[in-house]
Amino acid sequence: MKTYKSDSVRAALRRAQRPYWDMAKHANQRTAKYGVVGIIRFRDVMAIFKRDGHKCRYCATKRLLGLDHVQPLSAGGPNDAQNIVVACRSCNASKWRG
Repeated sequence: MKTYKSDSVRAALRRAQRPYWDMAKHANQRTAKYGVVGIIRFRDVMAIFKRDGHKCRYCATKRLLGLDHVQPLSAGGPNDAQNIVVACRSCNASKWRG
């Protein structure tokens, strides 16, 4: 079987995009858990990262980034792009410490 350069480029692109797909999937699973309306798609996640400049909205780091619902889903917050920001693990976890 012959491998073409475009196949390896496509595979590399899929590997690079995988974390963003996983973030959308995780947000949607949590939405179902809390009974909140709204679906986040891959393109929404990419738009959120672009809007926030690929850095944490709270401390501006570019390491260990993920999505954060500003108004938590557990408190009835919506699962839409206006309620989601990019946050590093440290800032996202510190919200729970009160």
